[in-house]
Amino acid sequence: MLDSLIRRWLWTSDSDDGVCMDAIELSSSRSRFVWIGCTVLAFFVFVWIGDRAAARMMNRLVMSTHFRYAEIYKGELPAGLVILGNSRALHMFHPPAIQEVTQMEVANIGFNALPTVLMPAIWCDYLEHQPSPKKLIFEVTCIGRQDEPGSIARFTTFMPQSTGLSQAIRHFSHREYVASQVSHLYALNSELTWRSLMFARRSDRDWIMTETASDERIERVLELGTEPLIRSPANVDAAMQVLRIADEHQIDVVLVVAPYHPMYRKSLVELPEWIDWLQAQLGRPVLDYSAEMTDKPAFADHLHLNPPGARQLAEMLHQDGLF
Repeated sequence: MLDSLIRRWLWTSDSDDGVCMDAIELSSSRSRFVWIGCTVLAFFVFVWIGDRAAARMMNRLVMSTHFRYAEIYKGELPAGLVILGNSRALHMFHPPAIQEVTQMEVANIGFNALPTVLMPAIWCDYLEHQPSPKKLIFEVTCIGRQDEPGSIARFTTFMPQSTGLSQAIRHFSHREYVASQVSHLYALNSELTWRSLMFARRSDRDWIMTETASDERIERVLELGTEPLIRSPANVDAAMQVLRIADEHQIDVVLVVAPYHPMYRKSLVELPEWIDWLQAQLGRPVLDYSAEMTDKPAFADHLHLNPPGARQLAEMLHQDGLF
């Protein structure tokens, strides 16, 4: 009997110790999970705060530059004549040449591969921060261009300054918009951020291609074929918005097809029909200067003028009364 009592006592003691050990291990596991959870949470809070703080500092740096879009949102780009379009506007309508010919203040708010669907937001932002100009020259071949991959996402840099631009990017590039909301630094990881920093201490108003296209270079381009002129409802709608905004501010608008290199222009057999189509869509005349410059050394490539060519175009358009 004594032996039986001893065995029962030992069994009870072992059981209680087992229960105690299980409770201790469970408490320790819970503590580890809480510690890991708090560490992970603290890490993400640190990353979130760091992302916002670093993005704010970088945004201030971008806005301190003399890049055209930074100046738009600072209200430092007033002009009597504004140019809008993609690279063909940027490198055709050279503000220094036009100002020298006309004695007018000129603002070129075009950009390389600027998507037409973003132009209403940029044009509206320009008018919000600057006095209304007298005239807008809109180089319209951008309407017939297929957007390059990533061309919309480049403008996430200026989303903090523009509700309209943010909404346009949200609509046409939703993934980039969402990523930019999650990480504000991601929004600044674009060409326009680094392009802005290039103009930290100087203006970009004299930016233009300076090369002279050789016949051999144009022939190589022609071997690849001409780029088709698309008929995009979205681009037409965006162009109509640009025109409506101008009408609301009583701004004269001139729709222009800028010159092409004469060798390349000969291959654009669809251009006259496309211009007719565009005039019907917009309900406004389009001035066709596509074949008006035959001086080959005036071109930097098949699509763009160099400084002497831009000066010739400025003089031509001034004589024709466009300015």
